[in-house]
Amino acid sequence: MISSDFQILLMTLIRSILIAGMSVVMSGAVYALVAGVKSPRRKRILLGLVVLPLLMPDIFLGYGYRSLSDQTVRDLGLREFVYGMLLLGRYGGLGVVVHLMLPGSDVKRSSLYLHEIGGGGLMGRIKLGLQSRLGADLLIFVLILLMCFHESQVGSLLVVDGYSRLIFERVQDADYLSSWGLITAVLLPGLGFLGLLGGVFWLTVFGARSRRGLGDEVVEAKGLKKLLGVGFVVYCLLMTVVYPVYEVSSYLDIESMQNLRVEMLGLKEIGMSALLSLISSVVAMLVVYVLLPSGEGKGGGRYLPTMLLIVPGVLGVLVVSLFVQWGINLSWLRGFRETALPLLLVQTLMLLPFALLFKLVVARGGRSSECRLAELMMKSESGRASGGDLIWRYRYRPMLYSLIVLFYFSYFEITAGYLLMPANMQLAAVTLYQRMHYNQSAMLSFELYLVLMLPLVCFGLLLMLPWRKVVGRFYR
Repeated sequence: MISSDFQILLMTLIRSILIAGMSVVMSGAVYALVAGVKSPRRKRILLGLVVLPLLMPDIFLGYGYRSLSDQTVRDLGLREFVYGMLLLGRYGGLGVVVHLMLPGSDVKRSSLYLHEIGGGGLMGRIKLGLQSRLGADLLIFVLILLMCFHESQVGSLLVVDGYSRLIFERVQDADYLSSWGLITAVLLPGLGFLGLLGGVFWLTVFGARSRRGLGDEVVEAKGLKKLLGVGFVVYCLLMTVVYPVYEVSSYLDIESMQNLRVEMLGLKEIGMSALLSLISSVVAMLVVYVLLPSGEGKGGGRYLPTMLLIVPGVLGVLVVSLFVQWGINLSWLRGFRETALPLLLVQTLMLLPFALLFKLVVARGGRSSECRLAELMMKSESGRASGGDLIWRYRYRPMLYSLIVLFYFSYFEITAGYLLMPANMQLAAVTLYQRMHYNQSAMLSFELYLVLMLPLVCFGLLLMLPWRKVVGRFYR
């Protein structure tokens, strides 16, 4: 038993390290490709294509590749290879996002050199190290390693061994949960923190000595590097968007659906899932904006709240759900077991790192000068309409887009829902996930598209409202 568990742990770690290493190399080429695009419109389109694989729900990818575990790929090693290539396509674009978000424009070769000879403090070395090429690549490596290591839903549908999947299946046994579940699960956060601490140590010792600051001019991708960047973007889209959409759509058959006698997923499950996801998304955004308010000034006081926000992401949803599940089994907390509060708590905690990332995205792309001009325009009646349009475009519309993405991350979360949802509640994603382990059918594909598109249509209608006029009228 122990040797088998250790073997799965080792295989998962090796797979995650290989994928993270390849992602670092590929993200550098894609980042140079994006930086070389001069047109703002074309750059936004390219960035959208790069980020799209990160937004594809796990349940959609798993169902799209589900047939590989039944028909095409019988060999376990080949199935493992396909799964690894899928994860590479899924998380490869994350490195580009990290490159774009790090404040490298403030760091030059001279500042790195002066800080080194001046004997700067620990936090200063870490901050400068993160803004070096070496620091950025190391941060990308650690983030992708953690995300690949924690992934379990797609691997479960593809019937590929993984440590998170192993723990998830084990803890469904109540005896195991009470005896060995939490003890074994400690390995997950242990590995996560070990990776982060190793990264901090590396940045402290070597990162600040890098002579290639992100503030230096980015070399535009040309020749082989440009071809590599374009090829990797196409590869990610084929693996995570084109093929899964084709596979899921291939099962759609109206005639077959009419002959099925399977109970269709109801609007009640979809509505309950949407309500919980909306609440957790709004709460996560509020927590981030309260703990880290916008504005310039001393940044030292923000290290602790920032670390508190990213801790749930380091632990992973399985470990956080297990500890919450253990907590509500205590005698003085058992009253919460048949409520949705534990599930809401875990969903909110898991959204905090993403909410923090999106806040940084909005802050860096928010064009503060335009917003200040808009606030001045809002003070006069003649300029309220134009000022409201600018405030909406550069401040509130990006925040609404961030909220929609957070909603979908929570909406398709399966692990927390499976472990913590009350007995009298059914969630759409969890119900579909359970059915997907048995077969593929026209009804399942239809339900998957229904669960995916119904909230998207609602958000589309919401975005069509005249928000510019609303902001212009009520903004103070």
